[in-house]
Amino acid sequence: QGSGNGLIIFGSGHKVLSNTVIGAGGNGMFCDSRPVPTAAGEGGVGQHYEGNTFYNVGLTGMHIYHRHTTTPVTLAYNTVVNAKKFIDTIPGVVLSQKGNRELSV
Repeated sequence: QGSGNGLIIFGSGHKVLSNTVIGAGGNGMFCDSRPVPTAAGEGGVGQHYEGNTFYNVGLTGMHIYHRHTTTPVTLAYNTVVNAKKFIDTIPGVVLSQKGNRELSV
């Protein structure tokens, strides 16, 4: 069991596909739109997270902080097994979800 996050992704417009994280002590995936855009309307394109699996993470399966984007953050067909919380966001985050699963075994 590690003590940190499994995946950490900063920025916008990335596609994060088909990763497996086992035993992260923090979040399975921590995502943030930093650096924060400096001008109004300058937000980046939302991230796309698909087909990722997170097993036995200490906190949240997917912790999403992308609030400075011009399109929704897509979460598709991700699986979280044995986490304290499935998905966590902050105010202003817009999600598009399809086929995500939360399991406890």
